[in-house]
Amino acid sequence: MAPNRLRVAETADRLGTPDVPAYQEACLAARLSRLSVLGWPLALLRCTTADGNVDATLDDVREYMAETQSIRAAHGQAIPWWSPSYGPERAPVVGQAYPDAPLKSAGLTRTSTLRAVVRAAAERGAPEPRPRSWWSSAPPPEPRPRSWWSSAPPRARKGLVGVVFYSSTCRVWNWGGCWTFPRLLNEYGVPLVFVYVSEFSVTDHAALADSRYVPRLEQPTEEDWKAANCLLFGVPMVAAALGWRPDRVDAYLDGVDRPLERTYEAAPWRVYVLDAPTDTVAFRTGPGPLNGIAKARALTAFLEANREF
Repeated sequence: MAPNRLRVAETADRLGTPDVPAYQEACLAARLSRLSVLGWPLALLRCTTADGNVDATLDDVREYMAETQSIRAAHGQAIPWWSPSYGPERAPVVGQAYPDAPLKSAGLTRTSTLRAVVRAAAERGAPEPRPRSWWSSAPPPEPRPRSWWSSAPPRARKGLVGVVFYSSTCRVWNWGGCWTFPRLLNEYGVPLVFVYVSEFSVTDHAALADSRYVPRLEQPTEEDWKAANCLLFGVPMVAAALGWRPDRVDAYLDGVDRPLERTYEAAPWRVYVLDAPTDTVAFRTGPGPLNGIAKARALTAFLEANREF
């Protein structure tokens, strides 16, 4: 069992959720308040550079996170590519073959590779809409039309697979990214693969953990700890955002030595769209967590440009 700690009961607990992890509080708050600005979650607007209309570069992230990075370095939690000495970014770019690495299922029952998982997801396609409940006689709702000339929901071209790198301890992801990027991809019928990376806010030092918005977790040093964090916090949060049962989430673990996180420079979260037939990168967001609205707009433009007509 992962050494997770529940936070002190606060406002949300008075609404009937005593002694719950903070991700449930975030889900509850998002459902109750719908904190958004011009249709985008407020959390994405709050974490931006001076020019939030364009996606952040690695240099932007380094400048914005300099103070946090120095604290992380002092406590062994530094993110390598946030250091100026790391040099230019090395994550795969659009059109390049995407790197492969081993993965394990969130329950540690299957071992695979990223390429095999992506190809399987492309072959399987996006999950079908959730069937109506047995206790309801009402028919399931029709998909929301996207344009006046067509009643069909949008569909991206076949072969694209969304790969979402994330953990449950980044409040920008919890309050904004989780409710934006998976839903955009799912709306366009893009199959989703979720890869759980290292924890972003941990209890090694108070300055790195904001227990009001994220679960209070130690950085996992063993695989089963990381799997427990993913199953207890990560998967239910994604399932809540998508309106899925947790068992429908295609969730995997990056290794404790973080091979995929380092290769894709994916902390605390990052979204890639991979082209399974060509094994190349079709789209990627900039490094997180800055300028999430610009990231979401870029992803929307990409999906519109790759629609099936």
